[in-house]
Amino acid sequence: MLRIRKLQLLCMILIIIPAYSFSLFHAQAEPAKQDNVTPFLQELFDDRTRLLMDQDKTHIEDHYLFKDKRSSQYAYLHELNRAEYIHEWAKLRKIKFVNAKSSIRIARAIVLGDTAKVSLVQSLKLSYEYIDSYPGRHDFGIGTRHGITLRKRDNRWYVEREWYSDPLEENSKKDSKIRLIFYSP
Repeated sequence: MLRIRKLQLLCMILIIIPAYSFSLFHAQAEPAKQDNVTPFLQELFDDRTRLLMDQDKTHIEDHYLFKDKRSSQYAYLHELNRAEYIHEWAKLRKIKFVNAKSSIRIARAIVLGDTAKVSLVQSLKLSYEYIDSYPGRHDFGIGTRHGITLRKRDNRWYVEREWYSDPLEENSKKDSKIRLIFYSP
């Protein structure tokens, strides 16, 4: 009988106390918007879009930790390779990019001190024109899901590590196959 009463009391306590109060990060986590994570991410993706348009790497250099984080260097080089690849891809199809627009949707952001872990979705719309034929502007889009770890240094955020599903990454080093698979006369 005493066991049943103890079990009932324990069940009542668990019902009364919200489940999120047991989370390890609840007391320490801060909303992402309060710590300028969202504006930083918007600036990062806007600058990446500018990189795709003109291949000027200075657009994104200030967003990475080059000296002390190898994973940050890798993320930076991945963006440079991606921009180079998409321009090679366009050159093989005899098109030029005339506009690009990026938007992001943050699915989750957790800020713990000087570290932020973010999951987001990017939608990129690229507008192009054919150089020789097919007059007019044409569009296509690329959607990617990102897992990003940010590090705060000197009151500013930097990309420490990043992973994302990139449809352009599949054949990025295989120029001869690109010509065979995607070439349009």
